[in-house]
Amino acid sequence: MMQHGIQLLSEHFSKITIVSNHEKHKMFGLDVIPDAFEKIGPLGGIIAGLRHSTSELNFFMACDMPLVPSAVIVALLEQASNDQCITTSFQGSRETLCTLYPTSALPLLETMAIKQQYRLHDVLIELEADVVDVTHLCENNPFININTPAELQ
Repeated sequence: MMQHGIQLLSEHFSKITIVSNHEKHKMFGLDVIPDAFEKIGPLGGIIAGLRHSTSELNFFMACDMPLVPSAVIVALLEQASNDQCITTSFQGSRETLCTLYPTSALPLLETMAIKQQYRLHDVLIELEADVVDVTHLCENNPFININTPAELQ
């Protein structure tokens, strides 16, 4: 699934970084950086990615969502603004791990982590994230997480 995600992202981005605490992910030949904070979930990975980034705007996507089509990324990029967080939704439900984050959001995200406010839904509210509804682009929910071989079937 990781290889699939890398292939998808490489269609849209010239630089891809993997945020992971697992050395085995270096096998893909990309930069691999660890979470900024241990055991706080995805927020620690987003903070690490923003700290590492040299771009004003950064796309984050979970590696366990293999059904995200290229059209979803295109829809996000069409709404891109260097200082605005933009997230996706499908049938009214926001997807926190298919989102563009501006590097300028880093201080707020770090403050939320220090205050132990780890929920990405809360982060998106604090950032006043714009939402791109991708329901019209997808027949089924593209944000389904696949965590086991049985779910992949």
